[in-house]
Amino acid sequence: QNNIGIGPTNSISVSGSGQASGTPDVAYINLGVDTVDPDVGQAVENANTEMAAIIAALTDAGVDPKDIQTTNFNLYPEDRYDQNGQPTGERTYRVQNSLTVTVRDINNVGAVIEAGLGAGVDSINGLYFGIDDTAALEQEARVNAIADARQVAQHVRAAVNHHRQHEGGKTP
Repeated sequence: QNNIGIGPTNSISVSGSGQASGTPDVAYINLGVDTVDPDVGQAVENANTEMAAIIAALTDAGVDPKDIQTTNFNLYPEDRYDQNGQPTGERTYRVQNSLTVTVRDINNVGAVIEAGLGAGVDSINGLYFGIDDTAALEQEARVNAIADARQVAQHVRAAVNHHRQHEGGKTP
């Protein structure tokens, strides 16, 4: 009988799982500005000016420019309404601009946030901690998964041997 592509009929497969954890060594901060102006061009210019000042303050606080990335830019009109809900005919433009800052010295997170706030940040949309290089932890998790699979295989082998001893050598 030809079983090409099909595993042996008397086989058992096992799998394992593994985990690894580490101490955060990097922080990600999302900072933003929100500007409003009746002139769309001025609204964008104001947001750009504020963001340039913020980026300068962040680099002065020790953040590498390559660790500062724009992650969001929104521009939209806002029509004004009176107290009765009727349009006034006035329109302003709102610009929301945010960036994500990677802080590689987590002891500097507070100083970086303060620098941003001092330069015009008006929203902090998130602060997250992580591990910059996870390769060693991923390898540790793989090693743990293999050890777990081996342990499961040993339990299965012991159960099969026990079954064979009590069933007169028959394969389960």
